[in-house]
Amino acid sequence: MRSAHEPADLAPKPLERHLRVAIGLTPEGEPLELDLKTYSDNGMGPHGMMIGTPGCGKREALRGIVSGLAVSHTPEEVTFLLIDFKDGAGFERFERLPHIRAIVRNLQWQPAMLDWIDYGIYAEFDKRQKLLAKGNFATRTEYENAREAGQPLNPLPSLLIVIDGFSDLIGENPDFMSSLINIGRLGRSLGVHMLLATDHLDFFRIRGLDGYLRYRIGMRTLSADESKMVMGVADAHELPDAPGHAYLRVGTDRMIRFRFSQVDEP
Repeated sequence: MRSAHEPADLAPKPLERHLRVAIGLTPEGEPLELDLKTYSDNGMGPHGMMIGTPGCGKREALRGIVSGLAVSHTPEEVTFLLIDFKDGAGFERFERLPHIRAIVRNLQWQPAMLDWIDYGIYAEFDKRQKLLAKGNFATRTEYENAREAGQPLNPLPSLLIVIDGFSDLIGENPDFMSSLINIGRLGRSLGVHMLLATDHLDFFRIRGLDGYLRYRIGMRTLSADESKMVMGVADAHELPDAPGHAYLRVGTDRMIRFRFSQVDEP
């Protein structure tokens, strides 16, 4: 009998459906999808940022993204590293999910864990680079296309690293910024994706990193300046004071207004 925590059996999906997840509805009632593939694969990613003040529903939004990817992708297609700088309450429900590589909580009280995370990310990059080089593949996409075409290759799932509270993390551990920049620089070709979430932001915290964050999700912000830093305009600060309201901007495209779907029971 299948456990309630196991995903349904899924047929391999075409490339255009890989890493696409429905996240909410526009004001017109149209579903909105987040596509974490690279720009060269017609996606919005691979890396992005979410900002939202406490009470805006940011944790629920992150849970929705992880849940949506997990129920529509097998562990051979996508895996997760979930990091919460604070208490980790947003991610604890995913502990038995077969897609999970690790869940790290309470980094504010155990900063030594950053060394473990740093080593794990380095080891993951090294493994993927050697695997691609062995078969003369330039990217994970090339590798997976060859595997689906019948070459005897082991699955190489995409890895999504979600960090909630990253601004506080960098504020207390500025050296970790180099690791995030490496993810931004190398992750695109290796199938490693990054979503950084925070409830507040100082620009110097993302200096050197912002160029890699192609999509931005702005929920209600504490100030107009924070909205401008992340979204380019002050509109996110004017969102209703109710959970779930947000804007999505990809590159320099126009912003899309929407409301996140809810995965928690009322």
